[in-house]
Order: sequence, then C-alpha cells, then structure tokens
Amino acid sequence: MNKKEDKANRRVCKNSSFGRLFTILVIVVISIFVLLYLILISLPPRGRPDWVMCAINVSGLGKALYLYRSDYDGQYPTADKWCDLLVSFSEMKPNQFVCRGSDAKIGESSYSLNKNIAGKKYSEVPPDIVLLFESKSGWNQVGGPELLTTENHKGEGCNILFNDMQVEFVKAERIAELKWDIEKKDSESIE
Repeated sequence: MNKKEDKANRRVCKNSSFGRLFTILVIVVISIFVLLYLILISLPPRGRPDWVMCAINVSGLGKALYLYRSDYDGQYPTADKWCDLLVSFSEMKPNQFVCRGSDAKIGESSYSLNKNIAGKKYSEVPPDIVLLFESKSGWNQVGGPELLTTENHKGEGCNILFNDMQVEFVKAERIAELKWDIEKKDSESIE
C-alpha cells in the first residue's frame, strides 16, 4: 500500500467511526425521550400534573371539533350548543369537559368556545386564532378573554386549542398575546 491509499483508508475509518458514534448518540437521545414519555403516560392520573390531564382533555375536544367540522362542510358548531353537539356527535364523555384543576363538576365544562369562531368555517379562520380555552365553569359557554382563567393551574397559565388544532399551555404572562378575532383582509378594509 502506498501512503495515499493508507491515508485514505484511515480517513474512511475515522469518518465511519464518527458516523457510528453519531448514530449511537442519536439512538441514546431518542431512547431517553421515549423513556420520559412512557414514564409520563404510565403515571396514574393522580400523579400527573393537572395541566397535562387538562391538555389531554383539550386535545380530545379538538379532535371532536375536527370530526364535526369534517362532516359539516368545514363549519364549527353553533355557539348556543357546542358542548351538546360534541357529546351527541362524537360521543364525548361529560368528564372530558372537566379540567381536574377546576371547580367544574360532571355536567359542566371547564372550557369555552371562542365567540368569534362559533359557526364559522375552518377555512375562514387563521391557524393561530384561539378556538377553545380554559374558562370558569359552565356549559355551552362562548366568549373571549373575559372568560379565560388561569385559576385551574394556580395562576401559572392555561391550555389553549388553536384553530390549527395545536394545544399549548400558555403561561400567564403570554395570555395578552393571544389572537381572538379574525382580522379583516386589506381588501375588506378599503371602502
């Protein structure tokens, strides 16, 4: 073997060692995340933080809203009976409307529908608009920031479902940044 071939072979060995090391590192990192996720979901509901259980409820309500709008030409339920429609349409259980951190009882809802979204078509609403949010207890509630509460989670924040179906625990200091209303397009504002 000449010096060039020997040097090339060492470089290939060095690069393949790096590739194996990188692959092992990626596998270890992914395994850690999977393990943490499995630990979190395997905790009994009493061991999970309230906001996690609440986020699971909000996510379920989001899926029910998605199914509803899929069958109704992309339109969200009307404001006056959105909870009733989700219970009858998608067989949501009344306990799925209750955040464990709230004072709501079965038959009440810890969540409200954004009044600016009710009855609208999905395609008319930007993805970052609030769709569902944590609120004071009630049933078929619609409203806006005036109903929003962080009390369910010790004032730290609340779970929000956005129109793009993403659920986020929004910290209290970021609540003022939430978008509630559908902004008019430039062409609509010129008259």
